[in-house]
Amino acid sequence: MIESYQIFEGKLLAAESDRASVFVFTAPDASERSAITDQFGIDSHTVDSALDQDEISRFEQDGSDIHLIWRYPESVTTENGRFNFAVSAMGIFLVQQKLVVVRSRQRPLMENRTGMIIHGELDGLLHILNGTIHHYMKHLEVIKMIYREIQIKITEDTGNAHLIQMISLSESLVYYLNGIQANTVVVQRLKRALERAGAEDMVIEFLDDIQIDNSQCYQQAETYSQILSGLIDAQASLINNNMNSAIKGLTTINIVFLPLNLLASIGGMSEFSMMTKAIPWQISYALFCLGLTILGFTMAKYISHNRFSATTSVLKKSKPRWKFWRKK
Repeated sequence: MIESYQIFEGKLLAAESDRASVFVFTAPDASERSAITDQFGIDSHTVDSALDQDEISRFEQDGSDIHLIWRYPESVTTENGRFNFAVSAMGIFLVQQKLVVVRSRQRPLMENRTGMIIHGELDGLLHILNGTIHHYMKHLEVIKMIYREIQIKITEDTGNAHLIQMISLSESLVYYLNGIQANTVVVQRLKRALERAGAEDMVIEFLDDIQIDNSQCYQQAETYSQILSGLIDAQASLINNNMNSAIKGLTTINIVFLPLNLLASIGGMSEFSMMTKAIPWQISYALFCLGLTILGFTMAKYISHNRFSATTSVLKKSKPRWKFWRKK
């Protein structure tokens, strides 16, 4: 799909291709790719790189022409109750005094910000870069809201579902960090190229603002990534503690019932009836069951007491011992 725009009175307006200076190609087919190559002189390899989702950001300059591969965040999707924050690549080319954008998916070309004025094609390119950074920041705010909700739910339920969601968010933040870091290098090289070309001070100041915003965005994403890593470790520790508690309970039950099973097996044989033949079987078996009950209860109390005593002794040993020295 091809969209064409013209810059008129500081705004980007839709226009016919013969009057347009900004062209946007979304998921171009074979004929549209040929048009990009023939009309604007962009080679097919560069077009393929712009449409490759895994392509890294880079900057190239050929005379007055500027070629950028830029990483941008895609729209948030949900799958099986999990949020997916993906990052893709697009090509931004300033060639023949025209701005050409090649991308694989439909998305807003620029963030609709109040008071935004576009003075030319170069200014439009900078606004696209700036809008992408603000798009990153909005997604980071959404990620912050999601992990806060997960953090609240962890206190109520320590299941694997929340752990999987946090791992998914952490993976998305890694992609965001890589994309933002790669974009930082592109902005730096673009600034040096424009300074050598004698660009206006207003353009250089705009690039400085983009650098600052991009740096803040990277720091924010790095902070959220560290917080999520801590939450994942805490969640894994809670799951391990719950499993250890369950294993301790099962171990206690096994310890209590193993000797009881042995005695019950002996009592179920005919020798027990022979040994207690002088006593009615109703009384003998009732006394036998009562003895098993008392023995099991006593063993359970003994094990619980010893486990508590062992824990208390470990805690006492871990406490620091303060020494008070008297003055001579």
